[in-house]
Amino acid sequence: GRKGIGVLLTVSRVAVFGGTHGNELSGVYLVREKKVEEDGHVSVMSNPRAVQQCQRYMETDLNRCFTLSPEATDLVCDLHNTTANLGLSRIANSDCD
Repeated sequence: GRKGIGVLLTVSRVAVFGGTHGNELSGVYLVREKKVEEDGHVSVMSNPRAVQQCQRYMETDLNRCFTLSPEATDLVCDLHNTTANLGLSRIANSDCD
């Protein structure tokens, strides 16, 4: 496998999701500010019903349901927050790993 600190890839299509868990509001605020599609970038309110009710999810936890095709976007950012004292955290997954 490949080893190294990082791989630079061309990213032209980005999807930013906020509100996947309706009680995690950081992503909700960002998506509301940037809810415009431009230059291949799109912001999506993942679960507006859960956001409106301020509940983690309604019938299904959407965090387990992301199924984009490889052609859909180059990068998906699903924004979450927690009350745990984690500091600034990032969890990343890539087919290149």
